[in-house]
Amino acid sequence: MRPQAVLHSPAFKALWDRMLTELQDRTQLTRRSIARILCESGRLDDFRRNPQEFIERTAETLNRCKRLAWWTASNTSGWGTSSIMRRNCSRAKN
Repeated sequence: MRPQAVLHSPAFKALWDRMLTELQDRTQLTRRSIARILCESGRLDDFRRNPQEFIERTAETLNRCKRLAWWTASNTSGWGTSSIMRRNCSRAKN
């Protein structure tokens, strides 16, 4: 089966939906935001290898980034949290 076909299979879509729901519950982010972050991360292969570990690590990373964004924004003059969060999350991926 081609990789593209796997991504569009009903089984993958069901897993994707459950993953988004779990991450939404753990992070209080919208499903749309989580989906965008995950797609841009380039780490979806990790999800296929070990879904539970991926969800746990992703939730921890997103929550850490949210805390860093809040702390950084509250200690600067502006509240540009989306750019701050992206910058902090890109550091956390490394």
